[in-house]
Amino acid sequence: HFKDFELTKAQYLELVRMVDAGGAVPMASVWDMEMLSWADSVLPIHKVGSGDLTCYPMLEALVSTGKPIILSTGLCELDEVAEAVAYIETCDSSYIRKRKLALLQCTSSYPTPDEDANIDAMLTLKREFELPVGYSDHTLGSDAIETAVALGAEIIEKHFTDTREGKGFHDHHVSLTKNEVQKTLNKMRRIVALKGASSKILTSSESKKENHINFRRGIYANRNMRIGQTITLDDLVVLRPMRGICASRFGKIIGKKMARNIVSGSALQESDIQ
Repeated sequence: HFKDFELTKAQYLELVRMVDAGGAVPMASVWDMEMLSWADSVLPIHKVGSGDLTCYPMLEALVSTGKPIILSTGLCELDEVAEAVAYIETCDSSYIRKRKLALLQCTSSYPTPDEDANIDAMLTLKREFELPVGYSDHTLGSDAIETAVALGAEIIEKHFTDTREGKGFHDHHVSLTKNEVQKTLNKMRRIVALKGASSKILTSSESKKENHINFRRGIYANRNMRIGQTITLDDLVVLRPMRGICASRFGKIIGKKMARNIVSGSALQESDIQ
C-alpha cells in the first residue's frame, strides 16, 4: 500500500529543490531511519506524523538532529501527548526550554467529520504544555483551518491536490486546489490582521482621527458662571466633543467652586475648577 504512494529519493530531492527555488521552507514527515540518513541534510524542520507519536526510537533520532520538530497528535489521548513531550525532554531538554517542539491538534480520519475536528483541543495543548501549537486538518474545505487561525494557531497543515475531479482516493477530497490554497491564505492573513494585539489600547486609527475626542462627551457650562460660585447640577451639561474635562468626572465636579468666570457653552478645563 505504501509503495504505491512512495516517492523515489530523486523525486523527493527534486521537490525540495523546487520548494527552495520558490522561496519556501521544505519539510516532511520522515518515517524511517534510512530516509532520515539522507533527508536530514535538506530539511531545516522535521514533522512527525500522528502515527509516529508513540514511536520513541524515531522521536529520539529526530531529536538527535537538533532541528525543530512539529508533532501531530492525531489518535492520541492527552496523557499520550504528555508522555511523548516528556520523552523528548529527556532526550534534549532544549526542545521544551527553547520551545523547539510544536504540537498540532489533529484527527486522523479522512475526511474528519466536523464534530470530530475538536479544534478547541489545540488550546488545551497550549495551556498544558506552553509550546507553540497549531492544527493539522483533514476536514472538507477550508473552514476548519480558518477557525484554527482565529483561535490562535501558529502552524497550519492542510493537504493540497492538483484537482479533485475524477479522483477516488480519499486524500484528494480533504485537500485544497492551488487556487483554493491562495484564497485561503489570503483569508487567514486577514484573520490574523483582524485579531490584532491582545492588549486593549487606543489604536492608531482612532488616535489619528481624534475619535477619542470627537465621539466622547466633555463637561460644558450650561450657563454663565462666576469665580467662587459653587457648581450645581444645573450649571453643567455633557456634550461632544470632549474638549476639556471628561464626562466621567461629572459627579466629582458638583460642589466644587469656580476658579474664574466662564460663559455658557464653554468647555470646562481643569484650571477652571478650584
